[in-house]
Amino acid sequence: MTNIEQKPHPHKGRISIRDTARIAQETNIRIEIERDGTIYRFEPLKKKKRTIADEEENIRL
Repeated sequence: MTNIEQKPHPHKGRISIRDTARIAQETNIRIEIERDGTIYRFEPLKKKKRTIADEEENIRL
C-alpha cells in the first residue's frame, strides 16, 4: 500500500495557489493563510489605470 491509499483524504488541507489568488483578485481582498509556521499572503493585483487618451481612442474604434 502507498501513502495515498492509507489516507482517506490525501489532498485535504492543501492550498491551491491559483484558486486562492483568483479569489483574492475577484473579491478585491487580502488573504493570509498560516500553515506549519509559514504565512502565505495573497493580495489583489492593482488594475492598470487608463488614461484619457486611451479612453478617447477606444471610443473612436
